[in-house]
Amino acid sequence: MPVKLNSESNSQDAMSISLAEYNQGRTNFTSHYYRSSCNTNFGGQDLQIPWDTLQTDVNNFIANAQTTDVALRMVYCFDGATNALYLRIQICRMDELEQSLGTYALITTGCSWYKLWNGTLITTPDTSLQNAAYLNSFYYCANPPCTGTNVQQLAADTSASLYARTITFPWTQEILQMYIDNGSPTGAKICFGSTSYVHANSGESNIPFPHGLVLYLRNSAGQPMLDNNDTISVFHNKGADFGTLCPNVCGVYVLPKV
Repeated sequence: MPVKLNSESNSQDAMSISLAEYNQGRTNFTSHYYRSSCNTNFGGQDLQIPWDTLQTDVNNFIANAQTTDVALRMVYCFDGATNALYLRIQICRMDELEQSLGTYALITTGCSWYKLWNGTLITTPDTSLQNAAYLNSFYYCANPPCTGTNVQQLAADTSASLYARTITFPWTQEILQMYIDNGSPTGAKICFGSTSYVHANSGESNIPFPHGLVLYLRNSAGQPMLDNNDTISVFHNKGADFGTLCPNVCGVYVLPKV
């Protein structure tokens, strides 16, 4: 995902993010994404579910697929009745392309679909890679502050070339590694924070501040496992921030180049 600029990071790994970087990403998101009339009062901006719930579902998929090369593709969704963002999550296999090492094609046959909703993860029959309610309900402001006239509805992007519909993270290399680097904490929750950052590399996004996600952990007491200290382990008290956005890069996951 086009997230932080390298100069902003105190980490040596492009996949991890510090507390300060996360907070900046949250500020960026609320500065650039609105409901109508410049409204930022909506829920679902920091979704949480028990780690064990997610790991059980992914492990079941891995057992059936007989591979640990697994990706989680997340679709941005919105529920008007509760005025809250939510995610649909597709668990699928990914295969590295021989002609492009570090790029993995997403294999969607035999995949599993879930809805991350109100602190739960439940199966869903909805397999669409976009959500009309999300696109119709949100507006992007390229140059804040929002005035109500300097925004564009996401649904205006009918060619699906500007505003992100999905973001994809690898399970083993990033999400599971984050959990391991933090000591596999008992009773932890995994959190999905809506963030936005200036894209660091050309071709990653056609807008400066795309809607992204930072995945991070909260311990059993509910405290975020994020800080600003340097560490030997890539994700120790750090979040996972490098997913692949669609648009611009669809149908694949691309490992960051560090």
